[in-house]
Amino acid sequence: MTRAGVLMIWLLTLVAPHGITNAAPAWDDFQIIMWQSQTPAQWAALRQIGVRTVRVTGVRDGPLDPAIATARAATSAGMGVFIENIATDFYAPYHRHSPDHPGVPNWLFEQTRARQRAKPMDVSVYERTPSLVDRVWQSRIRARLAEHVRAFAPSKPLYYNLGDEVGIADLAAHWDFDFSPPALAEFRVWLRTQYGNLDALNHQWDSHFPDWDSIVPELTAVTLARQDGNFSAWADFRAWMDFSFAQSLRLGSDAVHASDRDARAAIEGAQAPGPGGFDYSLLPLAVDVIEGAESGGNFDIARALNAELVTLTTSFDGGSSEIGRIWRSMLAGSRGLMIWDDKGDFTAPDGKLGTRGQSLAPLFTELTGGLAAQIFAGTALPDKVAILYSPASQRTLWLLDRLGKGAGWMAKGNMSEAEGSDNHAARRAIERASLSLAHLGIRPRFLTPALIERGALRSNDLRMLILPQALALSQGEADEITAFALAGGIVVADVLPGQFDEHSRKLASPRLTVLLRHGKILKLPDAVLADPSATNLAGFEAMVTLLTQARSKPEIRLLTPNNKPATGVETRLFRNGAVLLISLQRTLPGKEAVLISVSTQTRVYDLRKREAVPHGLKLSLSVQDDQPTILAFSPSALPVPILAGPSGVQLPGTAMQWRISLATPSAATVHVMRADWLGPDGARRPLLRTRLLVRDTPIDWTATLPAEPGRWTLVVSDMLSGAVVQATVEVGG
Repeated sequence: MTRAGVLMIWLLTLVAPHGITNAAPAWDDFQIIMWQSQTPAQWAALRQIGVRTVRVTGVRDGPLDPAIATARAATSAGMGVFIENIATDFYAPYHRHSPDHPGVPNWLFEQTRARQRAKPMDVSVYERTPSLVDRVWQSRIRARLAEHVRAFAPSKPLYYNLGDEVGIADLAAHWDFDFSPPALAEFRVWLRTQYGNLDALNHQWDSHFPDWDSIVPELTAVTLARQDGNFSAWADFRAWMDFSFAQSLRLGSDAVHASDRDARAAIEGAQAPGPGGFDYSLLPLAVDVIEGAESGGNFDIARALNAELVTLTTSFDGGSSEIGRIWRSMLAGSRGLMIWDDKGDFTAPDGKLGTRGQSLAPLFTELTGGLAAQIFAGTALPDKVAILYSPASQRTLWLLDRLGKGAGWMAKGNMSEAEGSDNHAARRAIERASLSLAHLGIRPRFLTPALIERGALRSNDLRMLILPQALALSQGEADEITAFALAGGIVVADVLPGQFDEHSRKLASPRLTVLLRHGKILKLPDAVLADPSATNLAGFEAMVTLLTQARSKPEIRLLTPNNKPATGVETRLFRNGAVLLISLQRTLPGKEAVLISVSTQTRVYDLRKREAVPHGLKLSLSVQDDQPTILAFSPSALPVPILAGPSGVQLPGTAMQWRISLATPSAATVHVMRADWLGPDGARRPLLRTRLLVRDTPIDWTATLPAEPGRWTLVVSDMLSGAVVQATVEVGG
C-alpha cells in the first residue's frame, strides 16, 4: 500500500462518528473576537458594534478559579469567551515566552539553534522537548484539556485553543525534529505501514539496515550533500514529523470532545503550507478551528478538504485596505476575525472607540447584522476544476532549492518559511492559479495525493486538473491522472511533473511520460504565473482558453462598457436553492463599470443596499476594492416576510410569541431575517437584535423586552430581498 493510501486510512478515522465531526451547533454567522483584555466599559462598546467574544487565558499551572471568574464576569456582561493557550507548552514550546527571558518569545529555539551551530551532527540537539509522542506529556495534556472543558462548560466557550503559534519547532521553521528514542521508535512503526518489509525500505533508501530498530533517518545537512538524487531517508522522516504533529493535535481535539461533544478544539497562528507541521492534507481533519494568516492557499486547501472546518484571520490594522481584506477573506470562506489590539488603539479603557475602531465599526455592524449569515446560508459549490496540493512535491522542492548552497538555510529566521521567502515556487503557483480562477468565478477543488489515489478524478464533474510544481508523484497518482487525461480530462502543469516518486527519489523517467509523449499535458500559462493580482488581460484570456478546452467555461461573464473582458474583479458564487448569490470585488483599485448579461425574467437584489435592482439585458455595476457588491439573482420575485404577534398592552418581562413566515413559496432555501427593536425613544437597541432563519414553514420566536414602558417597534428585515415588515407593541408600566 502506498503512503497516500495509509494516510487516507488514518484520515478516515478522523471523521468517524467519534472523531472531529462533533455535535457542535453550526457556526453559521461571522464571529468577531477581541484578543486583548478589556474593561467592562470596553465590553459594552464592543457589543454595540458586533464584537461579542473575548479571551480568557487557560491555566497550565495553578488553580483555575481566577480564570473561571473572568469567564463568568464576561458572560454576565453579555460577552462570549474563548479559552486561550491551554497547551502551548506542548504544541509550541519553541515559540513561547519564557518567564526567565522576557521579550524573547522563542528563547528555547534560539538556544537549540546555538547548540546546532556548535555541534551540527550531534543528534541529541534534535530531540524535541517535549516530544510529541511522550506518553507522560500526552496524559498530562489530556487531563488538562478535560479539566478546562469541564470547568468552563457553563460559559459555552466559542472554542478551546490548544496552542497559539504552534509548530514542530518555532512556527514554520525547518527543523530535524524529533530524534528522541521514543520518537524514533514511533517513526519505525510508521515506516512499517509505508513499506511492509525491511527489504522494500532498504531498496527505496539505498540503505543496508539489518533490522527495523537500527533505522535512523538522515539529517538535512547529510541529505544536502547527496549526489544521487535519492532523498527518501530525509523525506520520509519529514512526512512522519507532519503526521506525528497532526496526530498530537488530534489527541487534543479528542480530549476536548470527550468532555463536551459540543466543544470545538482550535489552533492559532497557523502558517503557510510547508515545514513546521503545516501539511494541510492533515491539519484540517485534526482540529475544528484554525486561526492564522491566509498564505500559500492554506485556508482554501483546508476548507476544500473539510467543509466543516472553521477558519479565522486576525486584523492588525484599520482603514480601507484592511476593510477590503476582511471582506475578501469572509467571501472566500473565513467565518470570523480576531482583533489584535496591542497598542490599545481600537478601544480606550473608558469604552470610547479609537480611530481604528471607528474605521472598522460600520463593517463589523454590517457583517454581524445578518449579511454574512445570509452568505453562509448558501453553498459555495466547487467547480469542474481541481488543483493538486502535493506535500511530497513541496518537500522535494524545498530541498532542491537548497542543494549546493551550503548551510545558509540554518541561519534563516523563524519567520522565513511563513513569509514565503522559502518554498515560494509551489505556494506561488497554487495561489496564482487559484486567484486567476477566482477572477472568473471558478472555485477550484483541492485534491491531495491520497484522494487522487482513491479515485477522486473519476468524478464525472471534473474537467481540468492543475498540477502546480508537482515534482513528486506516486505511481498510483500517475495512473489516475493518466486515466483522467485519456478519458478527455485536461491536465495542466507548470513544470515537468513526476520527476520524483512520493518519497522524493529521482526517477529515471517522469511518471507521466505517456501523457507527455501524446501531448496530453498543457502548459500552465506564464501570464498566469507572472501575475500576482490576476489583473493582466493576457493571463485572464489564457485561463479562459484552458477552461474552454476543458468544457468548463465560467458561469458568469463580466464585461467592460466597450465589450472587453473585465479583469481584476474577484468573483464568488453561492447557491441558495434556485437563487444565485454573486459577490464582486476588485483586486486592485479601479473605476470602470462592470457589465453582466441578465435575462429580463431574472430578479436581481442588492444585499448591501437592501433593494431590488432594475435592469435590462445588461446590468451595469460600480465595483470597488474595499466595498464588494453582493447580488442575488432569482428566477422569480422573492416573497416578503409576514409578521404576526401579540396585541394589546404587555406587562414588562412578558414572553411574547411572534410568528414569521414568507408570503409565498421562495426560490431560495433559506432567508436570514434580522429582528431589531426600537425603544420608546425611537432608538435602535443593538443588544436586543436577533437573527432568524426562515424556510418554507413559519417559525415561532419568543422575545422578552426590558422593563421600560412605552411603545416598542419590532422591525424584521429580510437580508436576501431587503423587504422590511414591522409591528408595534405597548409595554405597560
